[in-house]
Amino acid sequence: MVRIGIIGTGFGVRSMIPTFKKIKGCQVVALAVTDLKKTKKITLENNIKFAYDNYQDLIKNPQVDLVCNPTPSHLHLEIGLLAIKHKKHLLQEKPAGLNSNQIKKLVKASKKSKKFIGVNHASRFNPVTLKIKKLIDSGVLGQITSISIHNYVNYGSFKDATYTWWDDHKKSGGQTVLGYGTHLIDLARYLTNFPRLEKGFLHDQIISKTQPDKITGKHKKVTSPDQFRANIKFNNQINVSLFATLYSFGYNNFELKILGTKGIIFYDDLNGLQISTDNSQPLQLIKVQDHLSDIKVGRSFVSKSFKFLAENLINHLNGDNKKFEYCTLQQAWENQQILEKICK
Repeated sequence: MVRIGIIGTGFGVRSMIPTFKKIKGCQVVALAVTDLKKTKKITLENNIKFAYDNYQDLIKNPQVDLVCNPTPSHLHLEIGLLAIKHKKHLLQEKPAGLNSNQIKKLVKASKKSKKFIGVNHASRFNPVTLKIKKLIDSGVLGQITSISIHNYVNYGSFKDATYTWWDDHKKSGGQTVLGYGTHLIDLARYLTNFPRLEKGFLHDQIISKTQPDKITGKHKKVTSPDQFRANIKFNNQINVSLFATLYSFGYNNFELKILGTKGIIFYDDLNGLQISTDNSQPLQLIKVQDHLSDIKVGRSFVSKSFKFLAENLINHLNGDNKKFEYCTLQQAWENQQILEKICK
């Protein structure tokens, strides 16, 4: 039985707690939020034993085996280092750190650790991703020439949108660029067996220059980009196009297109997974089974993928020796290196 401690609300309460409740072989036993009154309310509602107003006490608790760290990006380094120091299993939220230097510190600290230490790039575990990877590896598409991944989110387009830590560059490290860019780069590299960067560039923009404070209503300056587009050429000669926005205005979707010399794979949330390997035939739908359909959390492809990562992680920690291709800190560092180079 894996005993889990979660730090922070947001994704931790919205997705992690309800997911782990339905995954066999684990139990959420501790929650840490700075507002202790809020923490106690959530722990009572979810039958969680320990409530803390700080992450230090949660990490030091001997009854916590796995620390989940879905906190604002600027806290990832210090929380990650403490979890490693106290010999905990660690699921580090993406990005693993605000920059490659921070992630390198985590890599160094984890060298002698015998615990699981991985980064929450959950898209790797979505059945759609696994099916696409299998098709690519089978050679049915021939030589892969290009990949296009677009992520549309409508958080910023809501009329009641307010200022959050994501809008502060010092806390988020770049909002969509770091928050979604690392996800998309990791997915592209995973599908193509982790190539290295040859060249690339990235354009970002701040669409909303200010956002109202949730409490005072006073507008605060937004310093983090809420939309970006990137083009990358990997050393295996595959061209990759990435796009993410917080201003999709009702069009909340995820799109993935892979072109090969013998065919095409196309996926989006509205039409499902499709393939064509014959110019005389239209795209053919490929059915993908969701064996965790009873767990309904998250709206985006990334969020909906977490339940599959959670299942694999708990099975792994409980001794299942099945191949578990999670994102390591080293791979997260490589992803961040690519992102920083194309931003220059």
